[in-house]
Amino acid sequence: MLIFEGEGIKGMPRQLPVWKIAVQAYAFVWGQKFAFIKLASLPFIVFMIGKFVDLTPIIKHIFHDFGSDTPWFALTLSLTMASTKSLLFIFIITAFSVVWHRQFLIESETQEIHDLIDWRMRHTKFIIMATIFGIVGFVLFAPVVWLTKPLVSVIISSELIKASELSPLFFIIMVGALLMALKIAIGALLSARWCLIFPSIAVDGFISFRQSWNITSGNGLRLTGIIILSTLPIQIAAGILFKAFPLWEPFTGFSFLLDGVSYFVITAIGVSALSAAYHRLCTDYSTLTDMFQQR
Repeated sequence: MLIFEGEGIKGMPRQLPVWKIAVQAYAFVWGQKFAFIKLASLPFIVFMIGKFVDLTPIIKHIFHDFGSDTPWFALTLSLTMASTKSLLFIFIITAFSVVWHRQFLIESETQEIHDLIDWRMRHTKFIIMATIFGIVGFVLFAPVVWLTKPLVSVIISSELIKASELSPLFFIIMVGALLMALKIAIGALLSARWCLIFPSIAVDGFISFRQSWNITSGNGLRLTGIIILSTLPIQIAAGILFKAFPLWEPFTGFSFLLDGVSYFVITAIGVSALSAAYHRLCTDYSTLTDMFQQR
């Protein structure tokens, strides 16, 4: 039986191998490439349709961007389309993430396309937890954002800055960079310490924020590194290709396609990395299921 404690879980390794898990995530997606194509095909199609039917750029073009003279129906239509598209993306990425977590963690269960549309309580919990993540992130980051403008005003009016040979713009950029680094550091650490909630939900279990925090004790920075290594390289590669393709192609079709492909590849690798970390810090699916059924 798996035992939760303040110092972690008895009998389980405490230090996550960062590089090994990152490599494992890439290797898993590559090894399961046909399953990835099968399971990502439907969400990918819906994702691309959602991007194609976005009417906001068209409405902006017709009414020369949004302003006080923009008809109410145009603003309503644009807001409705944007909200619908956001909800659509949330649902499809939730469905795909849950299926891919299970693909990694449950060897005895084969994931099929119909599992993507078989909405269950695990999907609802997944979205609720993601929403809580967003709210917590806003509460933590909002004060940092609100402090930016006063700090900029203080910097500009500072006698030290006036006496300095450096431009006030330099100091403003430095403060902005430090605040951005602070936001990223806080967000990355909290995400890393709480991220195991998602794979636990995907396998029909649930660990609380407190349990996830305890389980990941001593591995916060390691999990942050795992998340970065499993997502950033593909993001950089996609960014390079985005810059290169306009030079090769007079149309944006391929770049548009690349956006959708990279989105799901990054998601699959990131989910695989979280699943690998969860498996190492917790236990196999059957033991975990037994524990939750007895609670």
